[in-house]
Amino acid sequence: GGKGGGVSKVKARHILCEKHAKIMEAYSRLNGTFQEGDPPTTLPAMDFPAVARLLSEDKARSGGDLGWNTREAWSGDFAKVAFETPKGTYSQPFRTAFGYHIVYVDDRK
Repeated sequence: GGKGGGVSKVKARHILCEKHAKIMEAYSRLNGTFQEGDPPTTLPAMDFPAVARLLSEDKARSGGDLGWNTREAWSGDFAKVAFETPKGTYSQPFRTAFGYHIVYVDDRK
């Protein structure tokens, strides 16, 4: 039985950081609001795999790639966010028992 509009699997990437400040840096790098230098310069937005390689503490796969997973394969909050995030977009930062995450949804089926 497919809950959530019949989506049974999601292909996703994530960024995982232990510290809130670090996940917020990742989020600002994704959306093009990250500033560095003196005087501060706003850097252009980076793509999700590049930010994952730079900042994610989960080095299991390149660019944060988690592959295809069912809702049951992921812990509750992570699954909820991954299955609610539209294809081709990333979530707001959120917290689980593992730390702070941002999820990007590559595809759904």
